[in-house]
Amino acid sequence: MQVMKVPQHEEKREKVLAGRNIHERKAEENAGYLRKRLDVKEKIIEPYLVSPKYHLKGIVDEVLITGSGEYIALDYKFAEYKEVLFDTYKTQLSIYGLCLRDIYKAEMVRGFIVFTRSSNKLVEVPLSKDDYRKVAGILNEMLEIIQAEMYPKGKRSRNKCADCTYRKLCV
Repeated sequence: MQVMKVPQHEEKREKVLAGRNIHERKAEENAGYLRKRLDVKEKIIEPYLVSPKYHLKGIVDEVLITGSGEYIALDYKFAEYKEVLFDTYKTQLSIYGLCLRDIYKAEMVRGFIVFTRSSNKLVEVPLSKDDYRKVAGILNEMLEIIQAEMYPKGKRSRNKCADCTYRKLCV
């Protein structure tokens, strides 16, 4: 998007629209709900996170703050839980963790995914230093691509391209 100057038009994608509707509904329904089992004492709904240090900005569904001062990102997914956690989930939570580290000076060691199409199943995702190193590497690659205005390398598996906005433009 940054190199080709071609917008994604996510607002036209069915999965994105369904996910946004769920996020809006959850934000209203769960506004006062604190997850007692996780010792949540406070939560921030849909905070806009900006980290100049990591060149990141975005909105996380919820930031949970526990009684011990732990910060946890929680993300709703319009998906079924099939006993598999995709790398993209861990990557996304690690990115939120970098933002929380930069903004709140809090180390996020786990995040949560709520699978809305599996009766709102809550799944814990542990995050390690290796996960953060991997994400830092990805972010550096992205910055190099943007600064050099070059096309990123294609994926080995075309299956990963099936839901990509740029699949018809990719070389």
